[in-house]
Amino acid sequence: MAFLVLTSGIGLAQVITGWTSQELPPGTPNDLRAVAALDVNTVVVVGASGTILRTTDGGVTWTRLGSPTVATLNAVRFSDAKTGIAVGGAGTILRTDDGGASWTQQSSGTSADICGVAFKDAETGIVVGSNGFCDGLGPLDSGFILRTIDGGATWTLQTSASRRLWAATFSDANTVMAVGDQTTMLTSADSGATWTVLHNADKVIGGVQDLFFHSRSGGFAVGGGGIYYTRDGGVSWENRVPPSGNGPLFGVHFTDAHRGVAVGSRGLILRTTDGGFTWKVQPSGVSFILRDVAFSNAITGWAVGTGGLLRTTTGGDPGPVAVSAASLTAPLAPASLATLVGSGLARSIAEAYPQSPSTTLGGISLRLHDSTGQTFLAPLFYVSPAQINFQVPPETVSGALKVEVVNAPSSLPEVPVAVRPVAPGLFAFPDGKAAAYSVRIEPDGTQVIVPPGAITLDERPVYLIAYATGVRNRSAVENVQAAIGGINVPVTYAGPAGDRVPGLDQVNIRLTTELKGNTDGRLTLTVDGVLANPVRVEVQ
Repeated sequence: MAFLVLTSGIGLAQVITGWTSQELPPGTPNDLRAVAALDVNTVVVVGASGTILRTTDGGVTWTRLGSPTVATLNAVRFSDAKTGIAVGGAGTILRTDDGGASWTQQSSGTSADICGVAFKDAETGIVVGSNGFCDGLGPLDSGFILRTIDGGATWTLQTSASRRLWAATFSDANTVMAVGDQTTMLTSADSGATWTVLHNADKVIGGVQDLFFHSRSGGFAVGGGGIYYTRDGGVSWENRVPPSGNGPLFGVHFTDAHRGVAVGSRGLILRTTDGGFTWKVQPSGVSFILRDVAFSNAITGWAVGTGGLLRTTTGGDPGPVAVSAASLTAPLAPASLATLVGSGLARSIAEAYPQSPSTTLGGISLRLHDSTGQTFLAPLFYVSPAQINFQVPPETVSGALKVEVVNAPSSLPEVPVAVRPVAPGLFAFPDGKAAAYSVRIEPDGTQVIVPPGAITLDERPVYLIAYATGVRNRSAVENVQAAIGGINVPVTYAGPAGDRVPGLDQVNIRLTTELKGNTDGRLTLTVDGVLANPVRVEVQ
């Protein structure tokens, strides 16, 4: 059955960043407070209403775990691949011994808010907090430190601070530091048994929200006053600039002594590659507060905040990398739509009509070299200094592909990317909803386009037409499977979306009445065994 093809809204000129929003399970609160990356695949996130999220596939799918609390969880840290502690409001302390898969509640002995946590191993650690609230609504003149040496079975009060404490970290097996409001800094050389107040008000301005040590003596602190660096374990500090008008910073993480990321208000993400001497703003694509950041390696990282969860696989820098224009991941497929992301790609912005891309646009061309030695000029839809959108020529052979920018403002390396027969990607709007429309078949055979919004299902057949790319080379339509909210739905067509936009595919899906009442709405698509990126649809 053929359908009218609508080509608006597929984002052929949409600018993307090195950070992408992650789709969360339905019903998950957007207010996320902390993230811990155990490795490139396993990540744990905590937040409001006792929220605990976990992925074991690098963020392809997320599971919202059962939580023993409804209190806001403010921090989560792991001492090894199995053992972790999450802390939060009303004295909440949770422990996991299976890498975050399940959590049990511990008795902290306090009803005050716990804001931060640091463990040196599975048994010894501290938590820090406020006798008011961690979010700044309580009194400024009260903080505390609790310590355990038995994995959290018992906790003892170590010291009270003149100001609330927000974060703590171990720089080695014995040395731990706690920081907080009004430049409050305390240090311990015996794993938290005794504490000394550090007087650094002359250098560190404003409260310190987070800190990270990349060695015993070298570490960074961030907060309302900017970014600070210590060479001597916190005895003295030097200013490494931002924010200055950018708003406070709330989280910082370094992967080595040179490369680190700090996050803060209004979606601010800063990255350094020279040990904090210079910082570059990375476009996050969001405007909400980012509270925490964690990296599993030099390029794979996560940031969380009041509006959800972001992920990067490029260290936050958008390229140079070639990805599907729909899924924003590699590999690519012959005839598919793709995006090259980087910096210094072109001198200006130029855009072609989607129906008639050009091999030269704004003075720029893309020369593609496939695995057989063939060379092609790619059809271009859009060029800018940070992004080039193009079609992979249909003649491209599967294997290794190299993408060369011709006439770039400066010398750029060839960008390698894999090509496979199929590389399904579903287009989506920024909120994660599928770039799609639906058609209802009336009793007289008339096709009626359903208005935008939730799709009402009844006895009349309804088809969802989802825009995609990298699908048309599938072996057979029988080898294309779709599900919505875990319920299998029949695919009646998977191939080119007419001939109006080269490389644009569509997948026609019959929406069955079994979907009525399904609140999940996650559409998953598999083509010849290859899974596409998930998107959302609304049915009722």
